[in-house]
Amino acid sequence: MINRNKNFLESLLTFSLGPFISALLGFLFIPLTTKLISPVEYGKGSFFITIVNLISLVIILGLDQSYVRFFNESNDKKKLLYNSVFIPILLSVLIGFCLILFWKPLSIFLFSESDFYIMFLLSVSLLFSILLRFSSLVIRMKEKGSLFSIFTIVNKIVLILVLFLWAKYVSDRMIAVVMSYVISLFVIFFLQILVEKKEWNFDHFTPSLDEQKAILKFGLPLIVSGGLMWVLNSMDKIALRAWSDFEELGLYSNAFRIAGLLTVIQTSFTTFWIPTSYRWYTEKVDYNKFNKVSEILTLVLTLVFILIVWLKGFFRFFIDESYYDSIAMVSFLLFMPLMYTLSETTGLGISFSKKSWLSILVALIASSTNIVGNYILVPRLGGIGASISTGLSFIVFFWARTIISNRLMKLVKIKLQIIATCIMLLFACFSYGNSEFIELSKIALPLIVIVSIILIYKIKYKGLQTNV
Repeated sequence: MINRNKNFLESLLTFSLGPFISALLGFLFIPLTTKLISPVEYGKGSFFITIVNLISLVIILGLDQSYVRFFNESNDKKKLLYNSVFIPILLSVLIGFCLILFWKPLSIFLFSESDFYIMFLLSVSLLFSILLRFSSLVIRMKEKGSLFSIFTIVNKIVLILVLFLWAKYVSDRMIAVVMSYVISLFVIFFLQILVEKKEWNFDHFTPSLDEQKAILKFGLPLIVSGGLMWVLNSMDKIALRAWSDFEELGLYSNAFRIAGLLTVIQTSFTTFWIPTSYRWYTEKVDYNKFNKVSEILTLVLTLVFILIVWLKGFFRFFIDESYYDSIAMVSFLLFMPLMYTLSETTGLGISFSKKSWLSILVALIASSTNIVGNYILVPRLGGIGASISTGLSFIVFFWARTIISNRLMKLVKIKLQIIATCIMLLFACFSYGNSEFIELSKIALPLIVIVSIILIYKIKYKGLQTNV
């Protein structure tokens, strides 16, 4: 039985610990990987993962979100899992077969080289990425934060070990990045199945047409929005592949790893927050509680953003010289995890009202911004142009999602978010080629920290209750 009396912050901490340690391990390993793998090969490996994510997003048919949406309402959660995962597994096997059948032209088109092994691994990755998505959701929806954290840490350890050993002793080409990704998928899924094996025992189940219709009705509109979200998340890499080269893509991917210091907050918070927010809504919790969470998160993320932008120059002491140019791409990339995380607290009205089609409109607005931005900036500025376009697009995404949600349900106030967005945008702009930025930061940062701490305590003791 799920413990519903945990302290809010304690519950959040259990989900945060794993992603935090995982990000720390990844950050500590950056210097070694930049010395072992060239930007070109790292760019190819990163593009492989981008392709896996794209195909997985399409074939999952939005059923992962349907599983989350109907979890608390379902009387038979095992049956819900079976009906949610059945179709995506079939599609992953079918598409994987097609990738192997047409491996040569696809390999040349995607990676500029003929490699059957890479295409075989791509097909295998599709299946295990789908399975891992649902096995992770089972743990998330049961709110097993400690278990989630353990798997997150183990996943990062496996990925790092395989990447290091393969690059050091087998090959320092893109295959090292690919193998580390594929093996980590398999290992973590296998471990999660062992822990939650009762949930995955489908011996006497057959697909339920009625339930599949219900979850598809909710999930199918999310295919379009999910595809548009993929454009929003990955158009930068596609643009760099089309209008630049793999070296620039490798530098850009390294900047993403640095920005991953903020992604840890996104992963840990959203993993905990999504099931909690749905439960709060089901229990008819006071809307003011949603607002307090959003305000505290806004202040915390603003502080973290400013600190990383302020200190990003120090990263050159930890990476190989061939990756120095990636540091300039970090500032605007931070908006990607930051604005998405904030939108999870301000955009709940769309999900609660079950108007998932509005997610399509939000994603369309933001992805269109990203396409235009990359088309204009990438040919001229390369990775820096891609980072600016991506950052601005996620700001657009946040405000589109927030405004539409607020028209449906007044869950949060947005005055603080307006101020925070302006402050972060100014800091990001100042960090590009402004010699006075560091001096300005030394004066502004302490003041922002002091004011923010006062506001956090004021908000915290003003209304956020401890029990969730």
